[in-house]
Amino acid sequence: MRQLRKEHKSIVHWLTNLVPSFVNVTYEYPLAEELSLPTMAVESSDINYVPFQLGSDYKQNRRWSIYIFAQNIGQRDDYLDIIMDNLDDPIDVYNYDQGEDETSIDKIGYLLIESRSGNAIRVYKDLVKKLYWYGVVHFKTEFDAYGAG
Repeated sequence: MRQLRKEHKSIVHWLTNLVPSFVNVTYEYPLAEELSLPTMAVESSDINYVPFQLGSDYKQNRRWSIYIFAQNIGQRDDYLDIIMDNLDDPIDVYNYDQGEDETSIDKIGYLLIESRSGNAIRVYKDLVKKLYWYGVVHFKTEFDAYGAG
């Protein structure tokens, strides 16, 4: 399994353990006709290569988004706060080549959080099939195979 997929699965695992069990956590943006509330979707976007030292070495950072679809404004704002607060700490990355159970597979490193932002976004009921309250958290990570400490 490629590194990006391990990071993506690890973020979904982290988020699933962060929110109540009735929240649907998905790997991609949900289709409108499949949307059940509350739902959170984890998507990766920009990958940047930044010169790391003299020569041709680069470090890689990646931008992630967590899209929040909530039943009401309070639920949306609570989830925005919970996610933003918990991004103070690194996210463990697991070696999913060894299996799917995070309790029995090795951690291969951490995602260090470089930056983060959260936004509440207005949804107009005339423009959607199902009314929901929407928010998004964007954050940038760098993988550290040696740990955060």
